[in-house]
Amino acid sequence: VIPDGYDDRERGTALAALCGANGAEERAALADVLVRARRGQQACALTGEAVGSESELRFVSQWDLDPSGLTMRLRRCSFVCQRAALLLDPLLVLERFAAHHAGASELSELTALFCTANGRAEMLEKPARALEWLQQCYSLAYSCRVVASSLGEWRLQSEEGAEIGRPVHRVAARLLGLGEGAGRKKVGERRSPASAKPERRRAAGTTPSKATPRATPSKEPPKATPKRQRAPSQGRASGEEAASGKRRRKALAA
Repeated sequence: VIPDGYDDRERGTALAALCGANGAEERAALADVLVRARRGQQACALTGEAVGSESELRFVSQWDLDPSGLTMRLRRCSFVCQRAALLLDPLLVLERFAAHHAGASELSELTALFCTANGRAEMLEKPARALEWLQQCYSLAYSCRVVASSLGEWRLQSEEGAEIGRPVHRVAARLLGLGEGAGRKKVGERRSPASAKPERRRAAGTTPSKATPRATPSKEPPKATPKRQRAPSQGRASGEEAASGKRRRKALAA
């Protein structure tokens, strides 16, 4: 049940109306989140019924109303089949019952889905009673909508109790399990090639050692080293002195 004027659907997409009148960029971001979140989905989140293609799933939001605080808290966002999306909108169900083109088989299918999803599958044993119960539930839902619409201004809150503001696509991303940083890939962002070699890591506390320069041979010719002169020995000096004295003695005798 959603009060009149607070329907969060725009062109059949939940939360799109909360993007603002001029939120073209925000709508594009929300659409990107929904496309990625729906990729690979193969069953209705409400009934578990398998679908032939992911394009058959519709994005819906479910709210909890607190009349005492006039707050609408976003409880869940999910992808459901078309019939489940119809059952989540009381106005559409009542319009379908009032439509002259609605066949008995279509109403029976909606009744069976409604009873099964609400744990009252035993009521299907009496189809007329099950159809009556469905009409009573949606008439009560419409009455609650009228009362809620007359209470005043409602405040929209996220699943955490915070006020819902922009960007809305982040709220949807959290509830759909895409994480906080979900968004479009930045233009120009490049992924490193897988073939790139990993950088070698240095041990902690070490610094790269400097290479020791090698000695290069000199182009100049080597200089000659002078030989050390050997001092005359003491015995040779003594012989020369004796011979000199002998010559002096001979000269005196002559």
